[in-house]
Amino acid sequence: MNSLLSWRTAAVCLLTLMTTGLWAEEEDYRAIPSSISRVHLFDGQALLLRTTTLDLPAGRIRLAFEDLPEKLLDQTARLRLKGSSDLRLLDLRVETVVEKEFRTQEAEAAEKELKAAEQELREVTALYLAQVEQRKALSSIDLKPSGEDKPLISVDRWKHIFGFVDSSLTRINSRINELLGRIDNARRRLEIALTVAERYKSHRETRRKTVVVDLEAPRAGSYDIALEYGVEDAGWFPHYRLTLEESRSSSPSVKLTTAVYVYNETGEDWSDAKLTLSTADLTNPSRLPELSRWTIASVIRPDSTRVARSDRGLESNVAQAADEEAPAGYYEREKKKDAPSPEPSTSYKPAPKKAMEQQQRMEQSVNDVRGFYNKNLADVKEELADQKAREARDLMEDFRESVNEQENYYNKRDYSNARTHATRTLDIIQRLSTSEKQKFKREIEQAKQIRAWSYEMEQTKKLKRQLTAPGKQVPGDFSMDAPLKISVTSDGVFRSVFISENRYNASLSYEVSLNRNPGAYLTANIQYSDKQALLAGPVDIYYGEDFGGTSRHPMVAPGERYDLNLGKDPDIEISREDRQYETSEGLFGGRRAVRYQEEFTIHNRRSYAISLDLYGAIPRSADDRINIENIKVSPTPAHQEDNGIMRFKLNLKPGAREKIKLEYQLIHDRDVIPVMANEGGSR
Repeated sequence: MNSLLSWRTAAVCLLTLMTTGLWAEEEDYRAIPSSISRVHLFDGQALLLRTTTLDLPAGRIRLAFEDLPEKLLDQTARLRLKGSSDLRLLDLRVETVVEKEFRTQEAEAAEKELKAAEQELREVTALYLAQVEQRKALSSIDLKPSGEDKPLISVDRWKHIFGFVDSSLTRINSRINELLGRIDNARRRLEIALTVAERYKSHRETRRKTVVVDLEAPRAGSYDIALEYGVEDAGWFPHYRLTLEESRSSSPSVKLTTAVYVYNETGEDWSDAKLTLSTADLTNPSRLPELSRWTIASVIRPDSTRVARSDRGLESNVAQAADEEAPAGYYEREKKKDAPSPEPSTSYKPAPKKAMEQQQRMEQSVNDVRGFYNKNLADVKEELADQKAREARDLMEDFRESVNEQENYYNKRDYSNARTHATRTLDIIQRLSTSEKQKFKREIEQAKQIRAWSYEMEQTKKLKRQLTAPGKQVPGDFSMDAPLKISVTSDGVFRSVFISENRYNASLSYEVSLNRNPGAYLTANIQYSDKQALLAGPVDIYYGEDFGGTSRHPMVAPGERYDLNLGKDPDIEISREDRQYETSEGLFGGRRAVRYQEEFTIHNRRSYAISLDLYGAIPRSADDRINIENIKVSPTPAHQEDNGIMRFKLNLKPGAREKIKLEYQLIHDRDVIPVMANEGGSR
């Protein structure tokens, strides 16, 4: 086994040295530090600008922007130089770099604990087996004489020896029970150590991108360089907050706060960057149509095969002849001319020698210890040696399954199941002792993060379903700048970014439908005076500091006057009282007459006068057997339509009350049952 391990280690070292040499030959560039200074957000994509200032020598030099996200769109990468710069760009290419991630320090600690747990179990098992052999030897002593032989020792001596054997067996059995308990504890420790060590058997590969540029500097000096590139999975949505102060009049100024929800799942964080918002498509901008390259080849036909051709089928014959008679390799060369550029190269960064050796050693150790552990379970089968250990095996099996599921679901963006399994992982770890929990610090932190992120992402997804992408609202390009720099982590969670806050003149009016549950709905007619258009999005309504609900803000052009529904106002109280009774017209004969009275009381509890438009309705008969007569309405409606809907206009002073009464009589045969449909008023 040792020779096999040595052979594997030597092979890994040789491979590492070879790979390192190849990487060193390829890595002939100078890695430069840079920071994201501007983020241009589109609908689902972002254009980033990385800037840096370098001291360069005269002549040619190769520079590299390293550790860029895998979601970088290769065709968007370009170098931006100042107009006055005399740097010359010779070449630019994008490479994908695959690197293995190792947690060497944690793995070393896990391996050390694994070895210690194994050694403890070996030692206590050896003590146990020695006691078992000693018990077996003492139990085999036979002090009884055989047949009629005289005893070799006296009775007193025999009793003394028997007592010694009996007491020795008692002590050995007690010692064995103690050792079985220690074996149980050692097995539990080893089971947990194996679970932790198995997490370090494998490594994780990360794929990042590097942009390599070849430059030529005419002279040594300091140069400003910027790399621009697009990335996927970033975007924005507009939202608003409208505040009406309690001390306002019926023609107040309203405060409108404009903001945007920004999300970033690009694979790199943005820190202290300027933000520009756009509705355009980064990778598919509007442009003039382009024609593809079109060529026709010609060859001289040999005399032996030259024949007259009829006009019929000439087009297909020409195409066939071109295929058959074009020079060898002609079409392959033509295809290469119009073919897209080749895929970017992929390089594999060599892993550190120490990390590779550590992983190989860990894998071998886990396999060896697992084999020893299984053999130990088979050798020592007593129940006392497998109580806490069996509980640990069940817990660790559930733990491994739960951890894998939480990571799989989170990577698939199934946040509900990811949160469920993260909670389960924490519950499993909670059942361990305090010292055992210390070995799962990383898993505890990871599960807490996944649970928190999953909850936030669930809320983000719910909110996202209610939003309209800005690119679907405006044809062409609509853009605006955020006044403040932003910092956004690449976790996909919505973050609100402030854009502007202004006051606008508005007039308030109320609209009421006199139905079963009447309410006064406030509408603000706002004069928008800014030059920047507003996109559609949700708007939170506040009455002073009190939240009044969420409405929908329309798309608004500069200088436009528009209506915004502000929701139901609880300070405009509307009560309804219904009465009905059979009148004298229906007390005799075969017909029934019922009088209906509806009385609405409107109470203005605001500190200022208000105006209301109220819509009520008197029913219309849809059946010739039902008559509607003796209609009375108070006050007189401002407008009445043929379908029975009426509009009332009321002006109420602070604290004032007004009543609206609707009255009518329903007359029908007694065997007819009226069916009310669509009761109440509405526009």
